[in-house]
Amino acid sequence: ERAPAPVDRLDEAVGLLRDALALTPADDPKLPRRRHNLAVALMTRISQTMRIDEAREARELADAVIAALPPDSPDLPGALTVAAAARRTSLRALLSSTARDEVVALYRRAVEATPPGHPTRTQRLSNLGGALRDSGSRRRRRSGDLVEAAERFRQAALERQCAPVLRLDAARSWGEVRAELGDWDGALEGYVVAVDLLHSVAPRHLVRDDQEFLLSRTVGLGAAAAACAVRCGRPGLAVGLLEQARGVILSHAFDADSDLTRLRESAPDLADRFEELRQALDTATDGQGFLTEEPPAPTYSPSPADSLNPTASPSPTNSPVDARADVRQRLAAEWRDLTARIRAEHPELGLLRPVREWDEDELRATAEAGPVVLVNVSPYGSDALIVTEHSIDAVPLPGLDPRTTATHRQAFQDALIRIGTPGTSRKQSQRAQQDVRETLAWLWQAVTGPVLDRLPAADRVWWSPGGLLGPLPLHAAAPADGAPGALDRVVSSYTPTLRALHHARRR
Repeated sequence: ERAPAPVDRLDEAVGLLRDALALTPADDPKLPRRRHNLAVALMTRISQTMRIDEAREARELADAVIAALPPDSPDLPGALTVAAAARRTSLRALLSSTARDEVVALYRRAVEATPPGHPTRTQRLSNLGGALRDSGSRRRRRSGDLVEAAERFRQAALERQCAPVLRLDAARSWGEVRAELGDWDGALEGYVVAVDLLHSVAPRHLVRDDQEFLLSRTVGLGAAAAACAVRCGRPGLAVGLLEQARGVILSHAFDADSDLTRLRESAPDLADRFEELRQALDTATDGQGFLTEEPPAPTYSPSPADSLNPTASPSPTNSPVDARADVRQRLAAEWRDLTARIRAEHPELGLLRPVREWDEDELRATAEAGPVVLVNVSPYGSDALIVTEHSIDAVPLPGLDPRTTATHRQAFQDALIRIGTPGTSRKQSQRAQQDVRETLAWLWQAVTGPVLDRLPAADRVWWSPGGLLGPLPLHAAAPADGAPGALDRVVSSYTPTLRALHHARRR
């Protein structure tokens, strides 16, 4: 998970690999390896330059490698992967069902040649799942393709020895395909696995920028998971999933601080070491650099389109792990051991316990001073999850969908910029104010009105919008006809997560 290599460096790599291949005799045992390396470099360059014509050369190179390798060669799955990726990139694969069948067959062979437990198995299963999922339009796709795709993604997500970020991608695809099939229980199962992997994708030993970079790939994950839980009639689980997805980075600070004082009373030595390690980790991750829990990634970057995994290459060139990365890895291991010990010896603290592990009584306790409303926007259906002292309920919001929300959000932000810009004409300012009023009216109709109508009598409400709704003022929503709005009915506050509210009230 690194930034793509600059194109000029890829050009240089391709040139050097071409030179090496040209100097390799036909009977040299290194010939297949050098052909493979050039094919991988070409596919990597295609991902950035879209030189589709090079896919043919990569395909021919990979086919030659396959022909030269014995069936039991450990290098064969990598060559099959490159051959499939090259075919999948070509225009012919977009038009020809025969070409798509070739891609699926090659990826299937790569999976069959990769034993369970192999570090590349998740990627190769995902490659096959992706090819099955993309095998033609919905009208022409064979009925069993999506079912098998979901199963391949499921298998990929459950390969515990593989990179967490790849497993998370597979779990998300598992959920998406099951949702497309209308299997909401199956979709929920996939999304639960994906959400559970978030902490592994952004652990404490990554620098903060890298945590946020990886988590940017998971935008909408919690919303989709929560929507599936609602469709399955489980609003309490929906709250837990949404909370866990939203608060994965915030939780590092919230949970630790809330229990540290109590830990110090009973085990001061453990508390001191906990604080020392946390400070050391925060210092070690306050800068540039990247470290995964897996072996270092190769120096080339794969194409998102062809799903080519660098680790599928027989001979990647690994970049060195620097000294700071070693320090972070060591500190992270000690942190995990220490938190496990504290959890075992002091279970009453619930140190770093995910919200998913809270029971409903604990969730409802966060609403003792007033209802908390988590608003969830998802393509699978949008809802308000209302947490009160007595219940957790889902209120459908049919007027709220991602596209409409994004449109109103952009219009609202543009209007605020125009209003606040010196020199804006009176006409432009009036138009901007009208845009603001229209946004507030839409918020009332789509979100705030239906929620307040369903709430028990309450003087105060905590809103937790998140996602696309984050910047929009739910507290100021009002009907277009001038009737009483949110400001007239309740005192509104905001919280990023239930966990944050829980933490604030315990201080």
